Amino acid sequence: MIVYEYPLNERVRILMRLENLADSLNELLRRGDALSHHYALQTVFQIADVCEQRTDLKSEILKELERYRQTVLPYRNTEGLEQRVSELLAEIDQCYSRFNSQAGNLSAELNQNEWLLSVRGRIQIPAGLCAFDHPSYFTWQHLSSEQRLRDMAHWLRPLEPVMACVRLLMRLLRDTEVAQKVMTQEGTYQQSLGANKNYQLLRISMQPNMQLIPSVSAHRLMITIRMMRREGEKMLHAGNVQAGFELALCS
Repeated sequence: MIVYEYPLNERVRILMRLENLADSLNELLRRGDALSHHYALQTVFQIADVCEQRTDLKSEILKELERYRQTVLPYRNTEGLEQRVSELLAEIDQCYSRFNSQAGNLSAELNQNEWLLSVRGRIQIPAGLCAFDHPSYFTWQHLSSEQRLRDMAHWLRPLEPVMACVRLLMRLLRDTEVAQKVMTQEGTYQQSLGANKNYQLLRISMQPNMQLIPSVSAHRLMITIRMMRREGEKMLHAGNVQAGFELALCS
């Protein structure tokens, strides 16, 4: 099953970008070779870039954590749910407190490290970190895997609170999904969202053997999904077929 996700507001779009980068970073750090750690460091800079682009990111995340806290709070005395709700509230409170206590720019510590700034300035240039361009970075790549990982852990520490919040918020959001089986008509499916429901994320689950690619356009009142096909090196074109898939909306 392939699950396609589509954000329905800008906040979730940013959270999904950060989540994607965090997943890539975790995979790269699990590997021990210098090339993987090079791309891991590049990913750290990309996370910092996303955080720096949104000056209101911290307030938006804290506001959303509080919203979920208020949503969960009424269930803390519900029979059979006490422990689960208590654990979830503790997790929300821990993320909130840790992130809220972090002062200043989220990537300020990265920007105060002169060596990292020199690497960050050249890492986007094709082959900009060749040995003759940045011998100090070349030397770092020849350190032991353990030493590189210790360095990465130190550089990542300022970004850990925001990444923990992102993972928690995306998990909470997906847990609210309401799924339904639907069918396209001549390759297109439309659904009204209703003015009183604030959906934030669309999830489409499809079988890989269908060989269809969903193209989504959406706003707060309506979603339109068009099934597309790709043939060889040609651009996507409409797949005018009836196709069943699972649609889930998360709020």
